[in-house]
Amino acid sequence: MRGVPEGVSHDKPNSARIMNYLLGGKDNFTADQEAARTMMEAAPEIRTLAWSSRQFLLEATRCAARAGITQFVDLGAGYPIEPYVHEVAQRQLRASRVASPVRVVAVDYDPVVRAHIAALVAPGSGVVPMLADIRDPDRIISTIRDDILLDLSEPVAVLCVGVLHFVTDNEGPETILATWRKAVAPGSYLAITHASDRTSGDFIAKTAQFAGTGAEVTYRSRDQIRGLMDGWCLLPDVTDLHEWLGVPLSPPALCIDAAIARAQ
Repeated sequence: MRGVPEGVSHDKPNSARIMNYLLGGKDNFTADQEAARTMMEAAPEIRTLAWSSRQFLLEATRCAARAGITQFVDLGAGYPIEPYVHEVAQRQLRASRVASPVRVVAVDYDPVVRAHIAALVAPGSGVVPMLADIRDPDRIISTIRDDILLDLSEPVAVLCVGVLHFVTDNEGPETILATWRKAVAPGSYLAITHASDRTSGDFIAKTAQFAGTGAEVTYRSRDQIRGLMDGWCLLPDVTDLHEWLGVPLSPPALCIDAAIARAQ
């Protein structure tokens, strides 16, 4: 694994803090702001993409809740942004007349992110912050089972939005999702977004300076992204993020794909 210390260093850009900056937050540092500005120069639409990614996360949460799912694992949760996953799920469940509490395990490898989640989410909300790396799914799953955070014999929604492209090929992104597929019950949902190899060469070249930091991206083809989700039933397929949301957007320099899938 790329070491956690690189991901939490204040003098190197960090994906969670860059996203926080793009969404208008204040939980970021100079290195993150400079990285975000570099990205915006190469892809002026990136703020729109950041908000679209957030909207996809929330819509995927609603989709799972409409299916009656009350348990969520938010992998690479990042800094809390309202509305929170548990709030959106609870509203959808109430609208569907499902009277059941929502439980969310919010996973991030940055201790500062974990502290923010613990501080900002109200006690009794059903949200448990977990300090862990998504590259170690066995540890996350064991902790969930051992601490009885969720009941994995019942369907869960695994939210993996904006994080898999920070996992290199050598770190086994396909193993991460395969491990979750084996661990969850039939009827579980998976939601991902992923940077596409259709991204412009200019954007890739200008952001190559982030190699070795928590903002290094591995771009993958649509077939490769489908391959990561092997064993999951796509609903209906991997598609452009803005098309999935029905948001008109000129051909972006940074291309993001999105998908929701179900465990059979």
